Amino acid sequence: MKIEYLYKNIEFTSNIAKEIIPAILLKYSTLKREKLIEMVYLYHILNGGLETKNNEKSNIKTALTDLKEKEIIEQPKIGYYQLTEKYQAKIKLGEDNLIKLPFERQPEEEVEVEDLEEEVKNLC
Repeated sequence: MKIEYLYKNIEFTSNIAKEIIPAILLKYSTLKREKLIEMVYLYHILNGGLETKNNEKSNIKTALTDLKEKEIIEQPKIGYYQLTEKYQAKIKLGEDNLIKLPFERQPEEEVEVEDLEEEVKNLC
């Protein structure tokens, strides 16, 4: 039985972005803001989520600000983001409650984070 993306057919919001951003940064360590924005939004769309009627960049920037205030992400230099060492320690200790892509269970055809690189290249 295939389990669907929790936000399938739901418009993209900053709260959805807050769930996707840490998982992508866990995989890619440090990313430039523009690349992170593309990957987060594309992840949502490719898994069946709806486009936003607002500006997706604005939603993601709001999510980045919130995650930064909660010390989950940081900016090692202007325009780049990564997970904080403090949050990475929580992940290693199993104390994180955020690094879970928004699926109820593992779907049969999940779009992997690695696939996003190729999809972004194809869109350009």
